[in-house]
Amino acid sequence: MISRMKRDFIRETGESANADLPVPGLARGLAVIEHLAARPRGCAQKELVQALHIPAAGAMRIVSQLEAAGYVTRAADRTYRLTGRLFGKLRTAFADADVIEAALPEMRRLAEETGETAVLGVLCEGGVTVLDSVPGGEPFHLAVDAGHRVALHASAPGKAMLAALPEDEREKLVATCPFDAHTARTVTSATALAAQLVRARRTGWALDEQEDYEGVCCAAAPVRGRTGRAVAVVWTCGPAVRLRKTELRAVAVRVAEAARRISQALA
Repeated sequence: MISRMKRDFIRETGESANADLPVPGLARGLAVIEHLAARPRGCAQKELVQALHIPAAGAMRIVSQLEAAGYVTRAADRTYRLTGRLFGKLRTAFADADVIEAALPEMRRLAEETGETAVLGVLCEGGVTVLDSVPGGEPFHLAVDAGHRVALHASAPGKAMLAALPEDEREKLVATCPFDAHTARTVTSATALAAQLVRARRTGWALDEQEDYEGVCCAAAPVRGRTGRAVAVVWTCGPAVRLRKTELRAVAVRVAEAARRISQALA
């Protein structure tokens, strides 16, 4: 592959190119991006230095350049996080356009019926990454950016996707879950998660009752492609004061219906 790329480069530009020469700055930058992508809640510069074995000055230059370009943001606690900018630029190339096209009408309908924000995401690198969202009609509603990632064990979309996967794939993903507590209600063991996944398979939807973020509740259901395999997940999210137990389950039924209609459109 590299040899063919090198020949094409020489033919198209008339210049020689040595693709075998390493580019340390690029390699380190990509390593930083990958490390931050695996840590949606942020990472301190010291951790980057220790985990990636790069000089502190080099790490500082990389994150500063990424921050200036809008790909990284620094929180008040001095941890660095990826923004949705990179994902937004690559979304067109990698996202399934058919899924987005089929989902958007149902997401608009869902947001209108429930008043809460409707979101579409896909399984990506051990989490669920947001593809698109439709804001709810309530004066106070949640905003969810494309590229935002949620954990599998702590979120409704994560649990909905896990429940819909074949057993062998599900077990591999569960084995990689950190089971870190995002709130006091987060599921922190494989046994407790397994019980929730059984319920999710039985009902067709999964819930997050302030497990990922304090004060936020979500209901999610898997979207299936032409082969019947789960290819995406749709969910609603809103404040816990509006989505109490009874209301959240009623919303979950609507979400499952929306997921079913999106799946039919894809089929």
